[in-house]
Amino acid sequence: MNAILIQANPQEPAEGEAQAASDFAGMIAPYLLLAGVVMLTIVLLGKVRKTSKRAARQPDLEPKERIEAIRERADNGTVLQQRAAQTVELTRELTAVIDNRAEKLEILIQHADERIARLERLSQEAEQRLTPRHTESTGSAERPRTEATLATDALRQQIYDLADQGHATNEIAHRLGQHAGKVELILALRRA
Repeated sequence: MNAILIQANPQEPAEGEAQAASDFAGMIAPYLLLAGVVMLTIVLLGKVRKTSKRAARQPDLEPKERIEAIRERADNGTVLQQRAAQTVELTRELTAVIDNRAEKLEILIQHADERIARLERLSQEAEQRLTPRHTESTGSAERPRTEATLATDALRQQIYDLADQGHATNEIAHRLGQHAGKVELILALRRA
């Protein structure tokens, strides 16, 4: 009988790559936020310097004119404070959006891992259903081993050897180019 084998799509990113992308996005977001705040601070400080230079260049004014100038500066200060408040609010909104998307990405990765594990389990069950059971019969020779069973036995032996050396399941999966769920399943079947 033919065995049905389900392989992962080689174009899909591996678990490690998805985790690395998530970690990278989580690390770069605060730096981008900090860079934006620094740039806005520099722009605001430049405007404040220009305003103070203009005030220093103005000649001595009459008291009424001074009061008028002070009112204008107060209005400008209010505008700067409003812009600073808007900048802080925008920063909060952007941080919330980035955090929200990072959480969604982690949930999607978790769902993908669960589905991969389920597919591997179903594949294993289908393989077991299609593989004929060993029956003891008198006079019948042992069935010949195919290339697929030899490859599977070699993979199992490699997994067992690495596990005996104390390597973690994820490390074994990474070294052998297999899914962590498949490695865990093979090790679980060994214990059974």
